[in-house]
Amino acid sequence: MHSGSIKGTKPIAALWDDEVICGFGRLGKDFGANAMDMKPDMMVFAKALSSAYVPVSAAVISGEFAEAIEGAASDMGVFGHGYTYSGHPLGCAVAHKVLEFYERDRIFEHAETVGAYLQSRLQEYASHPLVGEVSGMGMIGALELVANRADKTPFEGMVRCRCPGWSRHPPRLLRLLPHSYRGRRHQ
Repeated sequence: MHSGSIKGTKPIAALWDDEVICGFGRLGKDFGANAMDMKPDMMVFAKALSSAYVPVSAAVISGEFAEAIEGAASDMGVFGHGYTYSGHPLGCAVAHKVLEFYERDRIFEHAETVGAYLQSRLQEYASHPLVGEVSGMGMIGALELVANRADKTPFEGMVRCRCPGWSRHPPRLLRLLPHSYRGRRHQ
């Protein structure tokens, strides 16, 4: 038995999707997983679920996982779990209303349009002498700022970040996450 398994169960591999940054329209679809054509077994999301008005988050599992939990619970007893503020009425009410706004105002469709506009405007910097690379998708973009475009030499004195999240993106990137999808409509 390897670590992370429970006696009498088979080890599994699952795709766990963190939608905290990429969900709720930021990539032009309801979830980043759909924008990337992924089929996750589990998803987590937070801030955008309430438009950051109140602290709320959620974890979602596939039907297959739910059935596995229900099956094990029928053999072993209730699968009881919870946290102090799980299902708090305020968070649930705000999340419910925000989801209504997303649907009513077609926020995801608008984000897809604005995201395409943002990406086209970012590409205007691709040949700038201080830009090593332009990348992004939807409402998320990055410009790699460099002293020498040819070999992507960073500026002198650039501080290197040793954060795990920066492993794929060096600390010389300018990240763009527009605060709001609403505002001027772009054609």
